[in-house]
Amino acid sequence: MNAVIVNVSKAADWVLTPTRSKWGYHVCTKEQFLYLKEAHKLLLRAYRDVKRWAAWERKTVHRVGPEPVIPSGFVTLGYHVSGQKVWYGYGFRLAGTEKSGKTNLYQHMLNIYRVARRPHALAEELPRLEMPTDLKEILAALSAFYSGTGPETVQENRS
Repeated sequence: MNAVIVNVSKAADWVLTPTRSKWGYHVCTKEQFLYLKEAHKLLLRAYRDVKRWAAWERKTVHRVGPEPVIPSGFVTLGYHVSGQKVWYGYGFRLAGTEKSGKTNLYQHMLNIYRVARRPHALAEELPRLEMPTDLKEILAALSAFYSGTGPETVQENRS
């Protein structure tokens, strides 16, 4: 896979600025949308790697090959929610608040990305999006990991 590098200098310090296009109102500008798109690509890649590692971790008897390497800080032990399924164990990093409901970070950013893609007829219909406060650090860590400068492994995640 090719490494996806994100310009993290524009990261989550900004506020999403509603804009109007010929299709309707959008929750963010084009530059902010492109940033969300790159963030989604990085988080999707990390999410897939964590899922691959979780499948390897479950198969204690029939493991084939070495342990998959994943970015540090993305596997957490605790209760996790995926749709209507709740389980205790290792899962992807959580995001959100207690009020809006905790979901894993990838699902949270996927919802933001999907909302940002679609225009709305009226400016009053635009939803308020809850951006993760540490998105800049997360994307910097993922960019470093996938560009080969981050030697983090899954063993560091468990401590």
